[in-house]
This record gives sequence, structure tokens and C-alpha cells, in this order.
Amino acid sequence: MTPVSSPAGQSSNHAYWEQQHKHLLQSLSPALLEDYGEDYVNETRELFQSHASQANPDLSPVIDTIVQALLAPRPLARYFAGPGIGLMYFLHQYCPFSVSNRFLQRLFLKKKLMPRALRKQSGFDLNLSLHNNNNNNNNEDKVSVRQ
Repeated sequence: MTPVSSPAGQSSNHAYWEQQHKHLLQSLSPALLEDYGEDYVNETRELFQSHASQANPDLSPVIDTIVQALLAPRPLARYFAGPGIGLMYFLHQYCPFSVSNRFLQRLFLKKKLMPRALRKQSGFDLNLSLHNNNNNNNNEDKVSVRQ
């Protein structure tokens, strides 16, 4: 199956993205789908559709900015396209990357689930860290008893 081409203005077309979602699920290998989990893929689709429904269908500010960047003799490291992005400019210009990145993640990435493989791994790592902390405490107790 070949991917469906995306005509201009498809960002808010719910039927189009449902079709893309079905194509993605059919194209993923069973192992990869197992690692991500269908619940994670569904949550990602719902978040994307939520953002897309609020997006401006006029992509000309983005296209104009890309053209400006491509034609610039000395391109900038970052470009900000369209109106209403003063906050993003401020964050990237005046805040450390870790602060601006964390803010933008909280603003745009409202995921509740991690991929299934990471959920399994983090549960395993949590048990290991608890186990190691207990061992460290026991060793400290033994050292203090010896002294």
C-alpha cells in the first residue's frame, strides 16, 4: 500500500488523517507496533488532530520563511514564521535551551503515555534503583557499625 498524498490544506482534514493512521498501523511491523503500543499510537494521533484542528490553514507565512532561509546568504539558526510567535522568539532568544524546550514540551506535548517498551523499561529501572538504594543504605549502615 502506498501512502496517500497530502493536498494543500489537509492539516485539519479529519478523514485524511484517519486514513493516514490506518496506513501507519498496517505498515508498522508487528514488533515495532508491540514496542510502541497501539494505545500510544492512538494517543499521538488524537493529539495531532487536536493541534491540527486549531492550526491556521494558511501556510504561506511558513513557506515564505522557508524561502527566505533558503535564499539568505547567511541563514539564521532559527526562524519564526507567522504572527503570534513572540513568546517562542522570547523563549529561544533569552532563556536557556533546557528552559525553552521544557516549556514548549509542556505546551504542545501533552502525552500521558510513553511507548510500551519504555513503560516496561522504566518499571524495571525503577525496581533496580529502589533495590540499589536499599543496598547503598545497608552498606552505609554496615560502615557506621564497623566504626
